[in-house]
Amino acid sequence: MGENHLMKKMISLGLLLLLFFNIVGMADISSVELHRDVKSIKTTHNNDADLPQWSIGDRWIYQTSFAGAIDDNSRFDLSINQFIMEVQTQTEEQYEVAIEVPQGEISGNIRIQSDMFSIEGDIVEAKIDGMLYIRKNTLEMINFQLILDGFIDKIVDIPFSIAIDLNFYNQSLMKTNFSTLRFPLNTGIPWVLPTILPVANISLNLLPEPMSVFFSFVSHQFLCESWETFTIGSTEYDALKITGDLGSKNEIYYAVSAGNIIKLDYENIDAGFGTALTDVEMKLLSTTYSIYSNPPSSPEIIDGSHEPIIGQNSEYIFRASDPDLDAIKYIIEWGDGDTTVTDFQLSGKEIICSHTWNAAGTFEIKAKARDKYGSESTWSTGYSVTITNDAPTIPSMPSGPTTGKIQQSCTYTTQATDPDAHQIQYGWDWDGDSIVDEWTSLTDSGVEISTSHTWYTEGQYSIRVKAKDAYGFEGHWSEPLGVTMPKSKYLYLYHWMMQYQLFYQRFIEQYHLQIL
Repeated sequence: MGENHLMKKMISLGLLLLLFFNIVGMADISSVELHRDVKSIKTTHNNDADLPQWSIGDRWIYQTSFAGAIDDNSRFDLSINQFIMEVQTQTEEQYEVAIEVPQGEISGNIRIQSDMFSIEGDIVEAKIDGMLYIRKNTLEMINFQLILDGFIDKIVDIPFSIAIDLNFYNQSLMKTNFSTLRFPLNTGIPWVLPTILPVANISLNLLPEPMSVFFSFVSHQFLCESWETFTIGSTEYDALKITGDLGSKNEIYYAVSAGNIIKLDYENIDAGFGTALTDVEMKLLSTTYSIYSNPPSSPEIIDGSHEPIIGQNSEYIFRASDPDLDAIKYIIEWGDGDTTVTDFQLSGKEIICSHTWNAAGTFEIKAKARDKYGSESTWSTGYSVTITNDAPTIPSMPSGPTTGKIQQSCTYTTQATDPDAHQIQYGWDWDGDSIVDEWTSLTDSGVEISTSHTWYTEGQYSIRVKAKDAYGFEGHWSEPLGVTMPKSKYLYLYHWMMQYQLFYQRFIEQYHLQIL
């Protein structure tokens, strides 16, 4: 009983590995190798992502890591450095894709524990060979065959070999196909995957007879949310972000130019029967897949101000066309280090993009267009803009008391405006040396402000104020206001009391000495 339970757990680990690749479909890209002629697939132009067409020799090499648990006492944490998929043959109805993980490219550790047996150790010298059969008109998986060989590193290495033949059934127990994606992929349109019952026929070298294992993935929903850009290696990829409710985190990124998923991140996937994938990440290291697309035209910058005001939003109109009528996105550099990347737009449609410059000077706007297959135009002709700014007006002469008492606060008011309607702050010179002693916080243009000050020394003072806008442009000093600070009567009393106390203390000391 315990031995059989242990073997089932080992089988579950192999099956989970197999199901993992079925769930994700494919994977994420860091470099691209082009070793064959490119091909063109031009079907419709309104869909965000049409069904890709693969050819014999198309190859994807993935890197992945995943961790999980089988029941409460068994767990695994594995990494695969090279998971290779290559289209070997094709018929009118299906692709036959060879699967390979070279020996030594699987690393990690497992713990499988039952009532009577326990196996724990590192996976060494493991490899995978298999074949994946995929329906051409949907990219659904028809059948998956896999052999996993390796050792569990112990004092005496424990060899294992698992052969799995996986098929899929619906809730009516009718044989069906399986795929996460639904082509064409359109942003904003969700789809539901029905409940799938994977059934694996398994042969394990440690078991006397083959056996079958059943799993269940309940119905769940996916949504194609938006386009996102990824820079992988030296190449940028536009990918559709797909999210789902399979697990606490479920993100898939599909790139048209790669003909496959380019990024995947899952957390806490329930595989049924006490088995769960807690963390899954995938990455495509290289691919020979390529697709030809004519590049869009260089964008025109049709209209927009050549002298925008600093800090204010300025709009510009761009237009480019694609010879294949593919959707295009615009990459716009504003000359100040900022870049705007738009969503995909219809070919030939004018778009409006806005920008705010936060420094004065002359800048050059330029743009290029890229279609969803990754073909880019050249950069547009530069569009020169000069950012202007006007300093605030001279504030009104400070208004407030012209005489006061030291150590008592006096309040003064003033007002200035900014020609560009920027917020302004006021710099006060309280001692007449033409140096700002205090800056106020920013306030709206044209609003009268009040600032208080306390002098601690008697004298004659000339106070002035200047205004500075939010971008550092200062205006000129206001007319001065003369202020006189005589001594406070309370301060006279304080000095008199201090003198009296000193006199009294000296008198007592002298009298005391005389008595002695």
